[in-house]
Amino acid sequence: MSRLRSPFRRKRLWIAVAVAAVRRADALIARADAGADQRRKVAVQQASDVRDEAVEAAARTWQHALAQLSLAIAAATAELDGYSPPAGADWSGWRPVGHPVEGLRLGTHLLAGADGERIGVPALFPFPATTNLVVRASRGNAAHADAVLGLVSRMLACVPPGQLRLSVVDPLSLGRSVRSLAGLNSDDVRLMDDPLIDPRAVEDKLGELIGRISRVDRDLLGPHRLTSLVEYNHRSNARPEPYHVLIIFDFPRGFTTPDSLTRLDQVMTNGPHCGIYTVLVLTGDSEDHPHHLALDAGGRASTGPAAFAPPAVGAWDLELERPPEPTWEASAQLRTIVERVADLARDANRVVVTLDWLLSLVPPGARPEVGGIPGVTRTVRVGDPGTWWQADAAAGLVIPLGTYSLDDVLPMWLGEGGRHHVMVAGMTGSGKSTLLHTMISAAAVLYSPKELELYLIDLKQGVEFAEYATRSLPHARVVSIHSDREFGLEALNRLLTEIDTRAALFKKYAVVSLAAYRRARALAVYQAEDEQTAAGVEADPLLARILLVIDEYHVLFDTDDDIARRATECLETLTRMGRAYGIHVLLASQTPSSPVRMGDSMRQMAVRIALRCDDQTSRRILAENNPAATELRPQGEAIYNPSFGQVGRDSRFQVAFHDESLRVATLDALRDRARDLPSNRVPQVYDGYRPGDITRDGEFTRLATAGAGAGGGSAASPSRALRLWLGEPMGLAGPVSVELAARAQRGLLVIGEDDENVGVIVAVLTSLAAAGVGRGGPPGADTVSDAVSVVDFTPPDHRYPTVHDELTVLLPGLRHLGGGAHLAHLEELAELAETRAADDDLTVDLVADSRVVILHGLHRARGIAQAPGAWKASGLAVPLGTLLQQGSDAGIFVIATLPAAGVRRVSREILNEFGVVLTHRYGESFDERINALAGRRTARLRAGQALLVDDGTPTRLRPYTIPPPGWLKDFARTLGDRDRLREHVIIDGDDRFP
Repeated sequence: MSRLRSPFRRKRLWIAVAVAAVRRADALIARADAGADQRRKVAVQQASDVRDEAVEAAARTWQHALAQLSLAIAAATAELDGYSPPAGADWSGWRPVGHPVEGLRLGTHLLAGADGERIGVPALFPFPATTNLVVRASRGNAAHADAVLGLVSRMLACVPPGQLRLSVVDPLSLGRSVRSLAGLNSDDVRLMDDPLIDPRAVEDKLGELIGRISRVDRDLLGPHRLTSLVEYNHRSNARPEPYHVLIIFDFPRGFTTPDSLTRLDQVMTNGPHCGIYTVLVLTGDSEDHPHHLALDAGGRASTGPAAFAPPAVGAWDLELERPPEPTWEASAQLRTIVERVADLARDANRVVVTLDWLLSLVPPGARPEVGGIPGVTRTVRVGDPGTWWQADAAAGLVIPLGTYSLDDVLPMWLGEGGRHHVMVAGMTGSGKSTLLHTMISAAAVLYSPKELELYLIDLKQGVEFAEYATRSLPHARVVSIHSDREFGLEALNRLLTEIDTRAALFKKYAVVSLAAYRRARALAVYQAEDEQTAAGVEADPLLARILLVIDEYHVLFDTDDDIARRATECLETLTRMGRAYGIHVLLASQTPSSPVRMGDSMRQMAVRIALRCDDQTSRRILAENNPAATELRPQGEAIYNPSFGQVGRDSRFQVAFHDESLRVATLDALRDRARDLPSNRVPQVYDGYRPGDITRDGEFTRLATAGAGAGGGSAASPSRALRLWLGEPMGLAGPVSVELAARAQRGLLVIGEDDENVGVIVAVLTSLAAAGVGRGGPPGADTVSDAVSVVDFTPPDHRYPTVHDELTVLLPGLRHLGGGAHLAHLEELAELAETRAADDDLTVDLVADSRVVILHGLHRARGIAQAPGAWKASGLAVPLGTLLQQGSDAGIFVIATLPAAGVRRVSREILNEFGVVLTHRYGESFDERINALAGRRTARLRAGQALLVDDGTPTRLRPYTIPPPGWLKDFARTLGDRDRLREHVIIDGDDRFP
């Protein structure tokens, strides 16, 4: 038993020990848990304290940083507001910027702060830069068009005026989306094309933009290794090239062909670096564009993957700016921007390239291909005559016109390849006159008169070339002012004669070009065996190149008449053959003639220069598919195309400007330098507004003292007609005359006002005196009395009595009859006419036997309204009818004057007997009566001009006016000296004048 209790006792002991151990362990665990909980609570409290301190520190840091950021944002916003105010600001004092802002203000980027406050930062779009913009809007969201107007207004505001052009495709709204931008266009500034709604027009515009991309890349960026137009425009010496924005609404409407989509892709891909940006407005589902604005139905905006804000700021909300008005279209801000940009664009970006600066850019000794000029080995300065006249024109003409790109010289090169003739066009105010003056001045400074001759013809009734006449430009052979079509035709004919002269010289030296002729001539001089032979060779002219400049040439072709047809033929021959003989033609006009009217000559004009003009003119001067001239600025920007205006060959340049005062000084210096040249010549000058002057240049006196017969070389012989010099031609030829010959219908009717008619009477009487009529016949003949008479029907206060006394000195036998004594005198002459007509053996000596009666103011004669053959006809009509019908055959001539209003008071039968009619200019009110009489219209004549119709052949002229007092007496003395010499100089029985 005891052995049994012992194990149990031990087990209880062990259990007790275990229980005690457990209790001790529990106590230990309890104590440990209590310590851990305490430590946890302490740790949590400590962590909470640390966190609170960190949060408080972060909050303090955030507030401090936010305060600094707010200050920075406020400062940046204030600076931005200075040149790009927010939409809600007062824009009344806004002025366009002088330099690109390079950031387009769209609105505000918004971000919620820690305490719920919103942080706002101005949202800027990179413009101008190298990116496009796509605007996505849900269908039916009409707000997208107004949002685009806001974008466009900002684009206009962030670049200087005139440096942004717009093209709009709006096929759905038919241009209504941009109607508020119409103020960008006016007569003298055009910043936006007409909205495009036709798919074909859209495709054509995309083609134009592709051509512009090629030009910018080729001419502006490529030569200078630049990456973008923005970089080019930053160059200090660059002529700013405008940026261009293509706005396309409701895409893909209007893009109906694969070609249009391909072209759009080309524009969007290649355009931005060339300054051509696209704003593409999508109104349907499409994939996102890297830069896009998405507008939801509520007008809220979100940005595309390439967000406008820096990526570090995370997700920002975008709030587009809005004006105070409900829409941008109705906003005062848009009106202000459009009005002020358009107003300042007229004179903005005006780049003045002086002629002196232009010539200084010509590289000495360089080839024409790189801007050089043959013969120029030193820098040319307009103010230094010692540097002038270096250029050699043997191989062609190279004349700088302006600059392009970064001060590269653009020359007009004639005589190279097939480029020999030029066409120039530009609307009023585009700088066409400046271009012509620059070209003439540059050519005169570079080339000596022996290298270049100029024919300057102005057909627009202006004084464009007047300075070259009054200052005697030594290079000018002919200068016209207020020219007429007849003179233009005369100039063409003169150059055709020059071609014949040069052709004979080329044949003599067996050459086919001007350069070869000069070489052959120089070689012949070098190889001459003696001085006499060398002198003979040197007598052949060096032959300068000739440049014919015709301003407003279209005047020659606008009327379908004989002058236009002859001018077309002459111009075709001149442009086709002149190239081989060093003769070049430049035709300039505001409204070029149709190529159909110009014939083949248009195809000879390889060089085309276009200044700003309308679409039709651009396609006419350049090519049918080249309207690029419509995009030019009006301040002297031009296109030079040496390949008949082909697309892709345009070079834009800025025409150099030669100030008028400097041009005058240059012309004076040129004249002074040429004064000592052995070949110095004064240009022949024609002024279409200058009335005929019998005293001018002594031409009339020279002809008169040389003899006034039809032969023009000796005095009138009995068998020769009497020549009456009536006035100056519409050109530079000799005076216009009519012949009084012993044949039917040689009566002269003069229609004009009193002063005009008296001027013709003086010219007639002076011509008769020069022929010897009324002064005595050939040597040995008696003085003819009563040979010339004037029957004056005009009142005493009219003009003829003031010149009669001087005329009697010139014609001692001149009779002056009043209206009351005329009838007996005319009856006597009529009886003489009948007597001579009845004598079949009579030979009329026109000097000794002729009779000339002048009826001044015929319409005032009594009975003149009756027909000579009428029943019971009486008064002046009867003897006058006899004289007109039979008198001129018998050497008795009638010259009558009357005003246009008096034509209806004279019998039509009497008027029809005059074979020669000279009528001055009259308006349409008298035109039909005079037209029926003269056979031609006179309303287009200028003041001081007249139309002479002789046997149906019309000739325009400037009749002589009344000479100054004393001239007729001086002329009488001149004739007296001539007559005394004739009496002593008789060789072999013939009269000869020394």
